[in-house]
Amino acid sequence: MYHFKKVCASLFCVLILCSFAFSAELEHINYGSLQNIDAYRNELVFAYNHQDFFNHYTFDDYWNFNYTRAECVENLTTLYNLLLENEEPENQEYLLLKGIIASYLYNLDETSFYSQALDNFLAIQALPSYDYRCLWFLGNFYIDSVRLNDGLELLKSVQELIPEEYIHPDFFYDYAMSLHTASMPMKALDAFEKYEKYSGKSIQQNSIYNSIRNLIHEYDGSDTDSDMLMIRQARNGKNGLILKPFGLWFSLPENADVSAAQFLEKQYMMIYYLTAKRADGSDVRYTTLMISNVADTIEETAAYQQFERCSGMFANFWQVDMFPERDDIIVFEYSDPNAYVDRGGSHGYAVLVIKPWTETADMNMDYCDTSFLESGSGYQYFTMRDFYKRYKGYAVHFFLLDSCEAIFEESKEEFLNFLNCCEFY
Repeated sequence: MYHFKKVCASLFCVLILCSFAFSAELEHINYGSLQNIDAYRNELVFAYNHQDFFNHYTFDDYWNFNYTRAECVENLTTLYNLLLENEEPENQEYLLLKGIIASYLYNLDETSFYSQALDNFLAIQALPSYDYRCLWFLGNFYIDSVRLNDGLELLKSVQELIPEEYIHPDFFYDYAMSLHTASMPMKALDAFEKYEKYSGKSIQQNSIYNSIRNLIHEYDGSDTDSDMLMIRQARNGKNGLILKPFGLWFSLPENADVSAAQFLEKQYMMIYYLTAKRADGSDVRYTTLMISNVADTIEETAAYQQFERCSGMFANFWQVDMFPERDDIIVFEYSDPNAYVDRGGSHGYAVLVIKPWTETADMNMDYCDTSFLESGSGYQYFTMRDFYKRYKGYAVHFFLLDSCEAIFEESKEEFLNFLNCCEFY
């Protein structure tokens, strides 16, 4: 856990110049509900007044506070021990306070407090009634201890469970910072703007907010070679590529042989080959073609036009209900005994996917890629890069499985696996 905190701290340093900190959590405790507060009031005042020192991890090289790390540890440890001596185990405010102090000690490199912080926040959820603060603060703690997906899920659950107008504005600031840390820029902007809306405080001069805005570019279709068109991104344990202006994420089969791939105006085209064994043990190669387009109308795209031509290309061409719950996917199966005669004739699929632009398309594309944490290569330095937004029109995708009867079942399975992994926005 200590190693991961260092990795995460490296990430934070690069992203936001060592300034990452959650909102002042100690301001959100109802101290009037603490029966034994007099027993630790002085130590609590120190923690409250200096929480900016330890509500995030700070490298020694960047520690420039008027108390040393050791002095902070001593004061907070004393406070935590006094809290243990003055238990109020059924009191949400007491458990929140204890969880926050334990998380601050963890941020000061006292990593043994990880389990104490976790236990205190989780204990609140066993009480007969509790409010969303325990989910909020536990989410913050997960983010700070590099459990990014766990933290984001908790923070997301708060927004789903509680009407926005009843959530403290500081929550949206914390959520925005967490989303930024997880490289989810469009969702971070949305959370920042909710903070501004509900707090009444301008976010327009915030350096993180403006750094994200400066990364965003509108796509007009003319760019065919910049690195903003395609970005490597792992999802659900699979390495893949995201084409943000086209609203498409895909993951190629490991043994795919890409023979052609290029961007044209408002278009991406790729052909890849795979092999399968026929009954006699010999290898047969088959092809998958992908054409992705964006445009103001469906009909003007090469993807749609190619799909339309398929009906006249094969002897037999019929629609199949391969994705019964998806109205954005149209699938036709085809066969032709006069093609690939030595392999039993041609047999494959033509697929069309049509996605109109939506207001939430860019936010929906945001994804927390934590693959860098699994590399085991020590410090990981990462910064968000410039990117295109989804084109404000239709995204139309055409897929063609060019296979034959001799290997149809195997090629069909691989083709469907590929399609099921694709994500369309």
